[in-house]
Amino acid sequence: MALPKEPRQKMINIMYLVLTALLALNVSVQILNAFIAVNNGLVETNHNFDKKNANTMSLFEKAMADDPMKTKPYYDKAKRVQQWSKELCNYIDTLKSVLIAQTDGKSRKTADTMKLSEINAKDNFDIPTHILINDAASEDGSKGKAHELKMKIAAFRKEVMGLFDPAKDSILANIGLKTPNVYSSEEERKVTWEVANFYERPLVAEICLLSKEQNDVKNVEATMEAYLLSSVNASNFKFDRIVKEVVPYSNYVILGDSFKASIFMAAYSSTQNPRIIVGDVDTVTGAPIKGGHVDSVRVANGMGYYAVKTDHEGSIRYAGNITIQLPDGTYKPYPFHSSYLVAKPAVVIEPTMMNVFYIAVDNPVEISVPGVPDDNLRPSFQGPGSISGSKGKYTVRVSSGDGSKCHISVSAKLSDGSTKNFPPQEFRIKRLPDPICYVAGKKGDINITKAVLLNNPKVEAVMENCDFNVHYDVTSFQIVVTAGGYSKIEQSNSGRLTPSMMSLIKQSPSGNHVIFQKVNVKGPDSRSIPGANVTLN
Repeated sequence: MALPKEPRQKMINIMYLVLTALLALNVSVQILNAFIAVNNGLVETNHNFDKKNANTMSLFEKAMADDPMKTKPYYDKAKRVQQWSKELCNYIDTLKSVLIAQTDGKSRKTADTMKLSEINAKDNFDIPTHILINDAASEDGSKGKAHELKMKIAAFRKEVMGLFDPAKDSILANIGLKTPNVYSSEEERKVTWEVANFYERPLVAEICLLSKEQNDVKNVEATMEAYLLSSVNASNFKFDRIVKEVVPYSNYVILGDSFKASIFMAAYSSTQNPRIIVGDVDTVTGAPIKGGHVDSVRVANGMGYYAVKTDHEGSIRYAGNITIQLPDGTYKPYPFHSSYLVAKPAVVIEPTMMNVFYIAVDNPVEISVPGVPDDNLRPSFQGPGSISGSKGKYTVRVSSGDGSKCHISVSAKLSDGSTKNFPPQEFRIKRLPDPICYVAGKKGDINITKAVLLNNPKVEAVMENCDFNVHYDVTSFQIVVTAGGYSKIEQSNSGRLTPSMMSLIKQSPSGNHVIFQKVNVKGPDSRSIPGANVTLN
């Protein structure tokens, strides 16, 4: 999901993540009650979004009355976004009602009016998992209601993006509502979005997460409607209200980079520049606090451009004031406040099969940097080998260096056009394990009859318990047979017994040993492997 603009919404999302982590340790009454509190906060935020979106649409209605020809293309798009958002949120409300009714043994009508605190089966895992995941039909959740929700979210996102031109509407880059597979440290593999979010969660947690999904949908609706409204030339309209907006380029900032945001009025004038300050101001009146520090924001064509260097991690709150001149010559302040998150530089490099690179085979690797599109990554390999691929999926090929180490470095092109270089990460280099020597379909110390050996005159090299699809062929081997007090050695330059070997074995008495040695194989590389000791019955 895209990071929210409102501090309240952001804090609720963070609380939800913390509670989900605690859930894995113990589902106590306090944790269940905490989920109820977070859900109440999300519901309140959703109501606030409804009010904000209704206000935006009322401004659109006024714009339509003033100039319908110019406004209608934007207004029609806003109405479609509004309708799609309503349909998806109604579906989620229905899903909540079904979960509560079936889990708590209530009718749908009763479930529609119940508060979370009134539910008896708050901590029930089984029924919500059965409804949302339906792991009896498919363990990946593709047969449950969570998958149906995922498809509806994807359809909503596609419909919204289809209204805009990706080449010029840069706002689409942060639309969010993505439902990717998630890496599970417990299972050491990626799991589906459905399983990661809805598998074995108590009822209150499921309801809370569904409220968060509604929050994300309404956030997209608010963002798109405000963006469409701002696309109308507001200077031609006589608005009776002015809406202030603070739009960050990104709420995810890498430590050492700059946080950037556009600060503007939704109905602003391109011929009149407001005065914008950021710093120690009263969040109610917008007046500078005595003894505090404020910075003036650069303003051009009615829009402010704010940039500040980050020097520490965490959630950074900021406030300011926009002052505009009214038609009567007086000035009116519009205070604002918001926040953004600063994090350390982070790069994720995940070998998709194991935590080492193996010599002479293709090692799949996934590379990503939070907040940076995969197309903007440039990995490089330091060591006896190379890396190839694109868009987050790569292949490492190592040519030598068993027991040594190699490194992968990544540079990323950031949204402001600058390049960020990340520290290299270290990986071990290992040779693939030896294949196992099989004689007549068996390995190790073998007891077989001469007939079985002569009817299966093959020596094979078999890879056991290997994650890679590799194959080795036997290129040569020797047998040593002791008979009559002396040893005789025969050489084969293939993987089969030679006629001389078969004749020697025919002459060997029961109980005699045939030693297979100096077994040479060829696959991704060439090597010698241990042989086998055959006792003739």
